[in-house]
Amino acid sequence: DNEEYIFINNGKFLKFKTNEFQPSILYMLKNKLLLERNLPKVYYWNKKKIIPGNIVMQNMPIDDIDKFYINGNGTAWMSLVKEYNIVDTGHKEALFKLCYVLGMFSDNSHISDVAVEFIKEKILDELNLSEVQNCFQHFDLHNGFNQLYAEFFIKYYDKDFLTFINNKGEKINLIAASYNNFDSVMCYYPNKKIKTNRKSELLTPNDVLFAIMSKRYDNIKDGNQEFAYIVGKYGYTQQQFERLQQWYETGKALKETLIYLKEDDTSANIKYNLLSKKDTKCAVLGNITNCCQVINGIGSDCLEYGMTQPNSSFITFNYKDSIIGQSWVWYDVNKKILCLDNIEMPDKYFKIVKSDNDFENEFINCLIRMSNSFKIEMAKHNLAVNEVSIGQCNAGLNSLLEKYFPKIENPKKLDNYVGYSDAKNQFKIINMKNMTKRKVR
Repeated sequence: DNEEYIFINNGKFLKFKTNEFQPSILYMLKNKLLLERNLPKVYYWNKKKIIPGNIVMQNMPIDDIDKFYINGNGTAWMSLVKEYNIVDTGHKEALFKLCYVLGMFSDNSHISDVAVEFIKEKILDELNLSEVQNCFQHFDLHNGFNQLYAEFFIKYYDKDFLTFINNKGEKINLIAASYNNFDSVMCYYPNKKIKTNRKSELLTPNDVLFAIMSKRYDNIKDGNQEFAYIVGKYGYTQQQFERLQQWYETGKALKETLIYLKEDDTSANIKYNLLSKKDTKCAVLGNITNCCQVINGIGSDCLEYGMTQPNSSFITFNYKDSIIGQSWVWYDVNKKILCLDNIEMPDKYFKIVKSDNDFENEFINCLIRMSNSFKIEMAKHNLAVNEVSIGQCNAGLNSLLEKYFPKIENPKKLDNYVGYSDAKNQFKIINMKNMTKRKVR
């Protein structure tokens, strides 16, 4: 459209038209969320001869864009992706964040080489890509490259990795929390070092663990102490907490809701549950299920929409006392469709669904009960639902859904939403006459 844009960045007045942009990044200008948040970054990437992939452009801090092109850093990144055949968006984003955090894009070639070698030998040759995503997707690159943290990570990764990933049995990813809050950690221990022969001066993983778990936020609004506690468990920064708290407050203040679902059958082994806007778990479901639906991930738009809009929320799937999966759900009033944009399920539960026929049947039955309940409860509030659908999931879960539900030709999208979505392809939830209710052993 050759629209004109004007903005100020680093004290400079910048003015340009869309025809000055390379076609490979024009798509970003069509996304209003990216316009608001990342316009200067898009402008600076456009000044380069070679434009990297979307994951790189969306995640690389603007101050470090030039470092992608020096010392062959960009080439090293693309070679890594090609060598290990990394095509999944979530896998690629998590790996890019790890590469950045460990110094692959440093202007010091030695630091870059050490990072590449470590990532190949200790990460990609040892972990599967789902494990890479689970561990490293929550790094917040706005913190920038911290050489001390890179040295700390590389030094202790083998020795005390489980301390950070399991936190003595609690399912909290403290690897990302350690990086996201490393400046705060160093405020606890201003005189400790990564490399020293004196034990009393050595910064250890237990030191970092203590500092993270002692984290407290400022500007907690009245009544939000529990919300601050659960957000703090996942090591989010003060700035991230304030954004999440703003979304939480917006959701609680809504005067109406456009999604209704009755409570699930108490006798079922796997139960669905529609979360209210006041449920503090909404903010951290992505952390709980190891997916990108977090404030510092590619699914942050989904998280914000679900927390703040009356026609959207989140559904959890529960087995005993555990959340085994979750979905961002939205309702389009005009198109009369209700869609679970995706079903996010941690690997350990997906393996059970895949290998246990009874568990598989229970899960599918849960989806069918949920679909029928949506139609009934929504109708009670004069909200018609012509179909309930599920957006595309990971390859394994897609193959499971294909066994039971038909794909929708020309699936409908959510109006007035321009963020990330997995609903480009959808399955329609239908009643299966050959499904029988079985008990999970």
